[in-house]
Amino acid sequence: MSVPSSPRVPMSPDLARRRIPRPKDKRRALRDFYGIQQNQNTGPVEYDALLDGPNFNVQEYLLKLNEDSDIKKLLKLENQMIRDIRVLDGERKALVYDNYGRMISATDTIKHVTTDMQPMDRETFEPILKSISDLTRDINDHGQAQAQTEELTELDPDDMMKDWLTTGPARVRELMRNAAFAVAEVELKEIQENLDSAGLEAPTKEDIVAELEVLAAEIRKIRNEEAPVFEVEGDDSNKAAHTS
Repeated sequence: MSVPSSPRVPMSPDLARRRIPRPKDKRRALRDFYGIQQNQNTGPVEYDALLDGPNFNVQEYLLKLNEDSDIKKLLKLENQMIRDIRVLDGERKALVYDNYGRMISATDTIKHVTTDMQPMDRETFEPILKSISDLTRDINDHGQAQAQTEELTELDPDDMMKDWLTTGPARVRELMRNAAFAVAEVELKEIQENLDSAGLEAPTKEDIVAELEVLAAEIRKIRNEEAPVFEVEGDDSNKAAHTS
């Protein structure tokens, strides 16, 4: 149940401007609080190039100043130096307070950014959630492939050999269809070598032998080679057929 918000009194532009201090106002308030006033009557600090030189010698400078200046000029120079020192010290303190004001402003900015980032959480996390979803799908696919691999490894080696021999003629025919006759001939010989030791029953074994002979004849016709005689141990009918 939503609670109606309390009515707000419209704020005049002047009142809003007074309530939100500007950075310059903050710096001015800091100067007023610490008693640092900008001396507008005092001009910029006059720097003597000789004082900033790398070979400046204080004793020589003072001796020359005493020789070339009277009391009035020395007092005037002293007052000028005191004013310059005060101006520089005031500017140094003002710089410290300006940096302090910038730190407060940066803190407020971070606070506002943190507050404004709350509605953007959904937009921020959507790509992350999508990546997690894709990763989960890949893991599931990998799990299915692993399950299929484990299922294959659980098969009996003898059953796998029988299945390989049974599907052998189809593999040889597919190789011939792709014009891979040399590979087909090698595959055919491997099937023949393992046919006697696989323990296949007579009808299945005879069918495979007959189909292999047909495939061998086709390969011989294409390659113009002599046909190898397929002899299976214990199969007298095939021997009689070849001798006749």
